Amino acid sequence: AGSTAASRARVLIVGDSVFAVFDHVAEARAIVDARYPAIFAVTACQKLLEPGCKGFARRSALDELRRHAGRFTDAVVIGTGYNDRLGEPFRRAVLEITAEAERQGVRVVWVTYRERGPVKGKGRTMNRQLATLDARIERLTVADWDAYSRGHDAWFRPDQLHLLWAGGRGLATHLVGALDAALAPAATEPPAAPASGG
Repeated sequence: AGSTAASRARVLIVGDSVFAVFDHVAEARAIVDARYPAIFAVTACQKLLEPGCKGFARRSALDELRRHAGRFTDAVVIGTGYNDRLGEPFRRAVLEITAEAERQGVRVVWVTYRERGPVKGKGRTMNRQLATLDARIERLTVADWDAYSRGHDAWFRPDQLHLLWAGGRGLATHLVGALDAALAPAATEPPAAPASGG
């Protein structure tokens, strides 16, 4: 498909079973691809630094980032982490992934975790860690999926985590907005000096 052509790709989208909606909802994929031609590397059970929780999920998010080095130009979106451990392991994962992105010269857009259902407490803790790291890591932008999706229960399966068709479109729209914000020149350039009034 054209969306995975190396010459076109601007972003790499890495994700676990939540992001696997991009494998099933073509319209969600198209929403992203229309603005940011993308490589989708989404696998259920994926973890951030380690092999996933099932045998078919051998590659971690970091593995995917390294595997696709040079095949995309602007940013990597991280939508993985529900299968990872809290605390220091999660902190180390964020630091290692953002360091690799810096080596590749791309930004990181990290999607927050849902604070609902069975992952409520874990999601809240990870989101707090992300907020702390976001303030310290220049190339990191946190995209607040938890806030964006709040009140849209119809987007989700009964676990309030995995996505239905409408949720796939919602996630895709959110990612486009987050990438717009992360990649906007205004986000990195100093404000222009006011014109002098001769």
